[in-house]
Amino acid sequence: MSIISTKYLLQDAQANAYAVPTFNIHNAETIQAILEVCSEMRSPVILAGPPRLVQTYCPGRDLRPVQCVFDHLRHAASTASRSSRIVG
Repeated sequence: MSIISTKYLLQDAQANAYAVPTFNIHNAETIQAILEVCSEMRSPVILAGPPRLVQTYCPGRDLRPVQCVFDHLRHAASTASRSSRIVG
């Protein structure tokens, strides 16, 4: 698994004519279902939801089959927390 900026992912998606699914998440069961399907499809994914959910759930999972997982920064509590989590 790699975590990258959505900017690069969406540029690649546009250049190579593919779509990137985005899901609003609210619990660990939803994350698990999304990651299982994206792993099977070998699809990148954007997870949009409370940062604590991604931080709590994802580190304990083996996400290597999933190409990319993102924490959508719109859901960050503050500008400072957004800035501290920007990659790329």
